[in-house]
Amino acid sequence: MENVVAIQTIQARMGTNRHSFTIDSFSVLRNLHNASVSLWPQLRVLSILKIALVVEDGYDEEAQINVLYILSGLLWDFARARMLQELELELTGFELGALCFLSEELADYKFTRLNRFASTTFPHSLLTPFLSINTTLEILNIGDVPCQGHCPLRLPNLNSLASVRCSAICAKAIIPGKPVYHARVMDVVRTRIDPETPSKMFRALRSRAEDVKLTRLEITFAHTDVGIMDAVISVAPHVVHLGLIEVEDPDDSKLSPRRPWNHGKEWAKALKKLKCLESFKLMTARFTMPPTRPLPDVWYPRPRNLFKIPLGIHIWHQNIRTLTNVRHGWAWDETIMDYTYNAVPLPMGINIPVV
Repeated sequence: MENVVAIQTIQARMGTNRHSFTIDSFSVLRNLHNASVSLWPQLRVLSILKIALVVEDGYDEEAQINVLYILSGLLWDFARARMLQELELELTGFELGALCFLSEELADYKFTRLNRFASTTFPHSLLTPFLSINTTLEILNIGDVPCQGHCPLRLPNLNSLASVRCSAICAKAIIPGKPVYHARVMDVVRTRIDPETPSKMFRALRSRAEDVKLTRLEITFAHTDVGIMDAVISVAPHVVHLGLIEVEDPDDSKLSPRRPWNHGKEWAKALKKLKCLESFKLMTARFTMPPTRPLPDVWYPRPRNLFKIPLGIHIWHQNIRTLTNVRHGWAWDETIMDYTYNAVPLPMGINIPVV
């Protein structure tokens, strides 16, 4: 009777979506385990599996290991089916001993078609064995929480890795020597503590610049870091899509009007060096329109080389203190051979991805 209920529950949860499944509670995990034999013809063709488990009340380390034992068995079945292409593994509140158990189990699980993996809650040292043998990965998201000290995820076997989301300290380990063209490096907390965090990352990458292939970059930077553009140029001179997200110090006594783009000539000179740039996006808490000329005329002074200017410039000005939330945009219009301007006021609380 229990298996019948489990089968019905899983079938109802799958609905018409035959390619994706989410395990978001212990009860769903148990039902899937109990129904897996009967429903295996449907389950084996899944291409996307999302696991988002939060430790429930009353589960000590031993009980958590029992849960993860069931999970590891299911993952082994999916590995043997060789159909899974995307895997998300989020385990919140689990004891380190339980995570170590799962890490040891996963060390031998090779998903031959896996091209995307995401886990923002798993210690990176415990991910290393699993990631090292799954060499087909193209997209890796390990979240924005930085490692303490050096990140162990050097992963020399990931020769197909193209896109990474991680913290700055982890980017230094992961990116060099791989064909990564898209990096999203979000380090808000650490950048507030240490404004030099992005610069340290760029310095480390610069030492192996010949191994860095970035053409799409999104990164946080300290609002006082006037050299951020020069740092980008040193590592990603051929960047096509660039997004800069400003991190302002929450301490009002440390706020400053200094911004890299306030140094007009130096900023314009730096932008000119990014000859492949097609889209530039900036999020800042402090922005003022140039008083006498349109912004593109300041950042890209005339006469312009029309083959070396971006097709779009977007500035998202969000300031909680002044209740400002505006998206400014300049788009290149070939009919008039100039930029057209558009501004969109947004309600406070609305967040828009920069890249």
